[in-house]
Amino acid sequence: IFFNFFIADCPVKQPSYADDLTFSRSAVRVQEIEGGLQQDLDQVCSWADWKKLVIAPAKCSVTFFTPDKSHESNVHPQIKINNVAIPLDKNPRILGVTFDPHLHFHAHVRSKARDGRQRLCILRSLAGASWGCLRENLLCTYKSHIELAVSYASPVWSPNISDSSKNDL
Repeated sequence: IFFNFFIADCPVKQPSYADDLTFSRSAVRVQEIEGGLQQDLDQVCSWADWKKLVIAPAKCSVTFFTPDKSHESNVHPQIKINNVAIPLDKNPRILGVTFDPHLHFHAHVRSKARDGRQRLCILRSLAGASWGCLRENLLCTYKSHIELAVSYASPVWSPNISDSSKNDL
C-alpha cells in the first residue's frame, strides 16, 4: 500500500500493478508510436530519478502488436532508457497473460492447457473408485484448483483464440 502511495504522482497514467508499468500507444505509423512511447518513458524516467527509483532497461521489454501478419511482426520499436535500447519481447507476460504480436494467444493457451492437464492428475489421484473423495469435494477441488487456473483472465484472451487453440483446451 505504501508503494502505491509513493508512486501515485507518476506523471504518465498507465495501467500498473505494484512496480510493473505497461505503456501503450496506437498509431498508423511506427515512428509515431516510438515517439510517443519515448516521450512517456522519458517523463517517467525523470520522475523516477527524482524519487530515487531505478528503472533497469534489461528488465523492460517492448512489443509491437499488429494485425499485419507479414513484415510488421518483426518490427522492434526503438525505445531507450538512458541511451540503452529496450529489448524486444514478442511474447510478453503481463499480469499472468502471455501475449503475442497478433493477439492470438497461442502460447498462453498452450501454457494453460498444459497446466490444466497437470492439475487434473491431482484430481485423478483423489478420485479412486473404492477410496476416493466425495463427489462434492472433487467438484470443489476442480472449481478452485483447475477451472480458476485455466480460465484466469479469459475475457482478455478467449474471444481472440484460433480454432486450433480452442482444440488445445
